[in-house]
Amino acid sequence: MDNLKNKKIYVWGASNYLKDLLDNNKLSNIKLDGIIDNDISKDGQFFCDLPIYHSEKLKKLNPDLILATVPNCANIIIDIKKKINYLQLNSEVKDISEILLKPYNMSFFECVKFRYCKNKSKLNQIMSIIQRELPNIYTVYSMLSVKEKYLLYYLAKYYYSGEGKIFDAGIFLGGCTEAFLKGLILNKKQKDVKKAIWAYEYGNATDLYNERLLYNVYNIEPNQNDFTNITFTNLNDLKYPDKIKFIQGDILKQDYPDKIEIMFLDVCKTPEINFRIQQLFSRMIPGKSVLIQQDYIYENLPYIKITMGYLRDYFEYIGSIGCSVVFLLKKEIPMNILNINPCKIYPKEKLIELHNYYNKYLNEAQKIRVLESEYKI
Repeated sequence: MDNLKNKKIYVWGASNYLKDLLDNNKLSNIKLDGIIDNDISKDGQFFCDLPIYHSEKLKKLNPDLILATVPNCANIIIDIKKKINYLQLNSEVKDISEILLKPYNMSFFECVKFRYCKNKSKLNQIMSIIQRELPNIYTVYSMLSVKEKYLLYYLAKYYYSGEGKIFDAGIFLGGCTEAFLKGLILNKKQKDVKKAIWAYEYGNATDLYNERLLYNVYNIEPNQNDFTNITFTNLNDLKYPDKIKFIQGDILKQDYPDKIEIMFLDVCKTPEINFRIQQLFSRMIPGKSVLIQQDYIYENLPYIKITMGYLRDYFEYIGSIGCSVVFLLKKEIPMNILNINPCKIYPKEKLIELHNYYNKYLNEAQKIRVLESEYKI
């Protein structure tokens, strides 16, 4: 963190997340000048011994660096950058997790038995390499956390063997695909592989959050919500686009790889899509295929949690990163099991049991979010 010396650094938001970071000395190597907050009632107060300034004072403060301290803060960063541009400041804005990024704990990789990670010294060596490379996988806008992109990069570079394809579904503007690609092109055993990543995107903004994001980042008007051309351009601007098979449109009507080695899902926005994806688990490789459910730790979409609870005998829980939960396929799932939609055959009491099966692995904050989706059953 030597590059942060002699800079005016402020954090954005007097949040519980910031308090946790300060209480656990995770910011001890950063000299903070204060906190900027939109709540004018906090102006002039102190939070964790740091002075709070209302955002109207941003021009006077003129920070070199602003660190957003709200989890999943992509939309907040957009707002901050708009203020900075309006005030004609040169301040840099970052998600604080970019500064604090650390290797995952050993148990995460021991569980999944990732190749090349058989001992701690080798693991630390790999992680130090990835940490230095991280800025290179953060060029395409994404709503994923830095750590989630970190995982996709790692899987493509060190874990992917080429036995199956990388199934990347719900790529939005292509940020997750970029992370996979940047890892894949550095995978020494897969240098010449073509169309390894099957990237799916419907290409239409269907909610207010996405509409606002597209307007703020790309100036797309809300009534012009087709962003396929942006995603296509983003993918083609990356090196080695020949490694990506971009599939646009309704995922229910598309072709799928015969074998899937890594499956990243940010696409199960309806029960129908979720059930079709469930059937595609038959194409995963027992003992090898990794499944990342990006919408698992989320207060909606209860059927995702129900599906994973229903298939608990076939998947091993590996860990959670951001909103994502990671699983390893332990053994082949019979097709007669996959052809059953648990949401349609079980009573509500059983669905709640399946929905909450993996809660025992989650922390309290994650449990609260997941339990909220239980009420949608």
